[in-house]
Amino acid sequence: MRIRRLFTGALMATALAGGLAGASAGTASAAEPVEVQASAQSAKAANCGGRVVGYPGKWSPAVKGRCSFAGYPGAKKGYSWKVQSGQNTTACVKVLGFNSKNKPTWYNAGCGGSGKVTVSWGNNLATPKVKAISQTPHLALVAWSG
Repeated sequence: MRIRRLFTGALMATALAGGLAGASAGTASAAEPVEVQASAQSAKAANCGGRVVGYPGKWSPAVKGRCSFAGYPGAKKGYSWKVQSGQNTTACVKVLGFNSKNKPTWYNAGCGGSGKVTVSWGNNLATPKVKAISQTPHLALVAWSG
């Protein structure tokens, strides 16, 4: 079974030919893919984001998202991030993607109070990850989605 996150945020499951052995009349056959559309609540829960704490002068450990992303050849992955308001601090953020050789690569997502970046993901199944560093002497709490 192949699962892919669509750009709309919904999930689609497609059963491949090998997964439908024994289909009977009135059911899907091996030649007919089966699609399952998740509910809006499930799609909202599919946001892989989280929070990361940026330390002053030192990159935080990588923080995993709450779900995985199944890519395909040429796939891109978008991330956005924002420092919690009222902190009077800024941060620099790096996000996980994959280079042209499908090797995990950390990409700069910018510095400041917020940012967005789209990175190469390719034909990989992995969990999005983010790390941050504070630009001030204070901790920076960064909320991110991806």
